[in-house]
Formats: sequence, C-alpha cells, structure tokens
Amino acid sequence: MGETVLMLILLAIVAFIQNMFFTLVSRSRNSQDPNYHRYCAWGSNGVWFICQVMIVKNIWTAIHAGQWWYALAAGIVYSLATTEGSVLMMKRLIKTERGKRRVGANENIEKLERRINFLESFVANVHPQQYGNFVGDKVFDFNKEMKGGE
Repeated sequence: MGETVLMLILLAIVAFIQNMFFTLVSRSRNSQDPNYHRYCAWGSNGVWFICQVMIVKNIWTAIHAGQWWYALAAGIVYSLATTEGSVLMMKRLIKTERGKRRVGANENIEKLERRINFLESFVANVHPQQYGNFVGDKVFDFNKEMKGGE
C-alpha cells in the first residue's frame, strides 16, 4: 500500500509539472520568439514522455491486475494535478510575460499600443470644456452632452 501511495504522489508531481510546461509551450507558440518556443517545447515533450512512461508502467499494469481502484485513483490524481499545474503556470505567465514573449505579441500591435497610450494621455490633458472630447471624426461639446444634448 505504501508503494501505491508513493507512486500516486510521484504521478501527481510529474503530471503537475507536465501541464505547467504544456501551458508554457502553448503560450510560447503564440509569441514572436521561436527560440523561446523551442526551449519550452523541449521541456514539455520531455516531461510528457516521462509521464507517459509512468502511466503505461503503473496504471496499465494495475488495470491488467484487476486493480481498478488504483487506475481510478490515478485518473483522479492525474486530472487534478494537470489542471492545477496549468492554472498555476498561466497565472505566473500572465504576470511575467513581456515584449515578444507575450501571447499575441506583434511588432505592429506594440507600435499601435504605444500610439494609443500617447493619444489617451494627450486627450486626457486637453481641457474638455475648451476643446471638447474627440471621438473618431466627430468633436462633441462636453458641456452640451452633460446637459442632455440641448
């Protein structure tokens, strides 16, 4: 029984790490950094291989031996560990991804974001009562809009 619990704990650890890497490689695929994606893929595929060996050796053997409870417990442990590993890595990456490693990174989008930020700060410093609010091609009279469009 002790060996069974140890194997389930080991499976949980490897499955947790496997999905951390899986999330990392999935997000890196959508970045603009091929080398970053390469390193992430090496880690993801390596840990996936180790996890598959563990599943085949331990779970498949348990199924053939009629130990269905062990296979069910391993399935539950695997599902929980992979889910939590993925969620943890996503939370971490959302906080740390910068530049071309960011999901959806695109040089043109970054230039556009810089221009939008500049325009937003410029418009925020314009006195709305004097110049109105600029929206698209139209200029709205701030005071008139605040009075209900009279």
